[in-house]
Amino acid sequence: MSNPISEITTSLRKRVHSSKDLSDAELWEIALFAGCNDAQELIEYAFCRRTASELADKLGDVSLTNREWDMAFSGGTWDTASLTADLNTSATIENVKHALVCTLQEHEQSRRWACPINRMLVYIALHSKDDTEKRVESVLGELVRTDTRKLDDVRADIISETERVTSITKAASIVTHVLKL
Repeated sequence: MSNPISEITTSLRKRVHSSKDLSDAELWEIALFAGCNDAQELIEYAFCRRTASELADKLGDVSLTNREWDMAFSGGTWDTASLTADLNTSATIENVKHALVCTLQEHEQSRRWACPINRMLVYIALHSKDDTEKRVESVLGELVRTDTRKLDDVRADIISETERVTSITKAASIVTHVLKL
């Protein structure tokens, strides 16, 4: 039986077609970017013009499905000891933490939030085109309903950040590093 990351990587390799020989990490970055509101801008920022144009019409097909997101990120425990980079979104993360004040009082959600990679995954999930709440719940566990409205407000602020493209790109790169791709 293969592990979920390998299974998803195989699926991505079948769906992502490019003239460039893409590494597993690049496949995952594309899949993470493709599910975001600024998908095309993220792909253009992170990849060469040719790769970006080849993927332009296929972003809906190459993004992680909700099932794949759940398989990869639900309740994960990550080895973050090797992380040397820090995502420059501390103010944003603090805003998210404040929005999730009731949720983070729960033991399991608090434990998951304590892991830096989970905070990055929540940050990426907040940029998702669809199923943002479901993706956040996959990472943290069930949200306390009183927090969901506050999280929507934070999400609106995050989407308008001027540095969002570089921050999402950096977060995706760190996630792929932690996944050991």
